Amino acid sequence: MSRAPSPIVLPPAKRIPKLVSEYLTPPDTLFTFEFDTYDIDESFLLKNIVGHIFLRMMQDTDWRGGGEIGSTSSSSSSNICGLASPEHHGTLATFIHLVCNHYRNNPYHNFQHAVNVLHSTYILLHRAHYLPRIPPAFVFATLIAALCHDVDHPGNTNSYEIHSNSALAMLYNDNSVLENHHCHLTFTLLEQSGLKNVLLNTVGVDGYRACRQVIIACILGTDMSKHSELLRTFEAATALVPAAVAAPAVAVGAGANDIRDDSDDGEEKGGSVFGTEEAVLLLKCVVHFADLSNGTKHFEAVHFWSTKISEEFWIQSLHEEQLGLPSLSFMKARDPLSMCVNELMFLRNHVLPMWEGWVRKCPDMHFLVEAIQRNIREWEALEQDYRHTHEIHSLTF
Repeated sequence: MSRAPSPIVLPPAKRIPKLVSEYLTPPDTLFTFEFDTYDIDESFLLKNIVGHIFLRMMQDTDWRGGGEIGSTSSSSSSNICGLASPEHHGTLATFIHLVCNHYRNNPYHNFQHAVNVLHSTYILLHRAHYLPRIPPAFVFATLIAALCHDVDHPGNTNSYEIHSNSALAMLYNDNSVLENHHCHLTFTLLEQSGLKNVLLNTVGVDGYRACRQVIIACILGTDMSKHSELLRTFEAATALVPAAVAAPAVAVGAGANDIRDDSDDGEEKGGSVFGTEEAVLLLKCVVHFADLSNGTKHFEAVHFWSTKISEEFWIQSLHEEQLGLPSLSFMKARDPLSMCVNELMFLRNHVLPMWEGWVRKCPDMHFLVEAIQRNIREWEALEQDYRHTHEIHSLTF
């Protein structure tokens, strides 16, 4: 009597991750300048927001063409639509998941901050009508860079890495230590997720190299030691002015900060497509601006992020004291008055001049400068209130 064959047990089907959840509705303000992640710390919500931003980018960008990489015409023969194909959404979702897992639980430099920078990067490109002038693959690469610009950040500065003779400082010869590390890890995660192969199959070897150039430039451009040099280059780049796009200034609340119903026309609003060199410069500047966009938000978000960066600086100062390393006095500040002074110095000396430079190229976005000025007044009021309450007339570190 023959035995019945054993039933065939099939391995469980591999679950393909979704780019966005059908059960989660994105915030109503997501595609406005008012959006901020300060009150969203759940990783699954943040990843869902990232997915919606990438989907909106694919919707708003001409993925059937829109400019061949390196060309100066609006026509394209590149097979860029491959990146927008739903079959690749799972690969992109896997990449986003890996990136999220490689951000550390720092007070400031965490995935929450990364999503903020991604959001600001896309909003700036859209609102300034730059999207029609940039090859879609470059836009995609820029969003990758924005999301990954601080991946695996250890919660301390380049100066700390260098003075402590860390392994990263040794590896990158004291040159943009953390930014080089973020870059390296970005490409590692692109490969692990399979997204690198999708890019290669979509834009080819030369196109991938160009996208890699964009990612590297954008992430290295977030090094604050290069801040002044980058702003001078941006100011001098007359080609980066949107061609005949300046709309009448509109007050915040009257649609100036909302792109949900905005539409772009490449010929009418944006002019000709940027060449590779111009595009890389612009995108590098945009990510840097987005990285310093906290001051353009409402004051509740501004105060939240200021508290977080102060906490991270203070923790570093404790480590430096333990190791006998040099430390900057402002990083030791923990009291409210010191935080007010630090924020006012940073906003006045770095953030406000930077955004004034942006507005000189995009005058219809003057509401961003007005927001910074409003936040400066908020900090000044807090400083005066604290001095009056505690009868403090001077502050020394």
